[in-house]
Amino acid sequence: MKSYRNLFTSGARVPIRDVRYAQSDCGNDGFKLRVDAAGNCRIDYSNGRGKRYALREVEAMQGAAFVGRAEDFADFSRRGIVEGYYGKPYTDEDRKSLLDFMDAVRMNFYLYAPKDDPYHRAQWREPYPQAKQAELAALCRYASEREIDLCYAISVGLDMRYSSEDDLCALVAKLKAMEAVGFREFALLFDDIDPALNPADAAMFESPAKAQAATVEQVQKALGKSVLFCPTDYWQNDDTPYRAGIKAHLPTDTTVMWTGYNTVAEYIDKEDAARARQYFGHDLMLWDNYPVSDFMTERLFLGALRNRDADLYRTHSGMVMNPMEYPELSKFALYTAAQYMWNAATYDPDRAQSEAAAVLVPNAPAAALRLIEDNAACVMYDPPLHGDPIERERVYRKLRAALNPRLLDELKDYFNYATLECRAYRALQAGKDISNLLPKLRAAKIRTAPNRFDTLMSQTTSDYKPKQTREKYRVI
Repeated sequence: MKSYRNLFTSGARVPIRDVRYAQSDCGNDGFKLRVDAAGNCRIDYSNGRGKRYALREVEAMQGAAFVGRAEDFADFSRRGIVEGYYGKPYTDEDRKSLLDFMDAVRMNFYLYAPKDDPYHRAQWREPYPQAKQAELAALCRYASEREIDLCYAISVGLDMRYSSEDDLCALVAKLKAMEAVGFREFALLFDDIDPALNPADAAMFESPAKAQAATVEQVQKALGKSVLFCPTDYWQNDDTPYRAGIKAHLPTDTTVMWTGYNTVAEYIDKEDAARARQYFGHDLMLWDNYPVSDFMTERLFLGALRNRDADLYRTHSGMVMNPMEYPELSKFALYTAAQYMWNAATYDPDRAQSEAAAVLVPNAPAAALRLIEDNAACVMYDPPLHGDPIERERVYRKLRAALNPRLLDELKDYFNYATLECRAYRALQAGKDISNLLPKLRAAKIRTAPNRFDTLMSQTTSDYKPKQTREKYRVI
């Protein structure tokens, strides 16, 4: 039987004869199920999502429900994905696949913010082409049908002139155009920019924080709604003059995004979160840079979300995960993050990791789990250092046959490297020269985690640069 947050049952099961509904306060996207001995089922739900999730539970019972009652609801009110990495943006098919996945794992918020979408960042003033607008309109409808909120983010900080009426009008016009497309929520991002003001902007606003806050205020007034705000100091673990300025000048109803003590945070604890809440003086949303790999593109991050304090939902209204450029492979980590965001107190990363393998690769969960373990998040804990490339290749060969076409396509470069690595490892063990293989190994787009091949290479030749991993910091 499924583990609900609260469950009271006699253990008996009866056929469901009648289902009735009532809307009430059941927590974040929550629901309550009550079944009596006669098979009458009552569903209380907090909103459309709560009703959707409850019906899914009843359908899973296949007509025979437990006698008793159950209750379930989420810790974070907003749970989802931020498409915010540097690299090739997702296709329309990719995004729809992710929305289906989000619906299945009870995520409810998709933040559209691809750094390399030119109309989002580099050419933010320009309108989207008509074909792209039609595609995004269809995506908005697709998300709405699944009770998922789609938020459009725009990143103007590279070249916006805060004192320019023309730039403000261009920004508002762009957001209103996206509202006409179907987006109902918006975000203004000022991350990864040089915050220095030009003389005209400095004369009007005095500081970058005041200039950005004034822009947010004017946009909110024009749209008639609050927006999400990503600050320039989005990762520091201490107070700054900029953060003090945001606290003083940003509209009080604006939610601020941050990533933890670091851009890619090995841990995020409740003490750091409480300080960030104090420094910004606003509600927070956690932009979690996992499993994104744009800072280490040769690696895959497939392991479970780890080292996030169970109390983070008390200081954050929402949490979004920044995925890799590979949407299907990102689902392994996203599956685990969804469990954490729903009920952090009972979250078990090892169990969630195993479940992700079984759900996403049902025909080969053991082999899939090995793939995840070999590519666990090196930013969260040490990856394996002594894996056997020969045994690994044998496992991967079995896994290839069980993968769906989308996963197989995203893993082809990885599997090709693993095969090449195994070939080189065998040759080294036999005392053979592998100089002809080194250029291919170095040029690989995706590489495996450090293993016995790297150890043997470091002992054999100095003309080899092993894969680098980040320093492991603190683990909670």
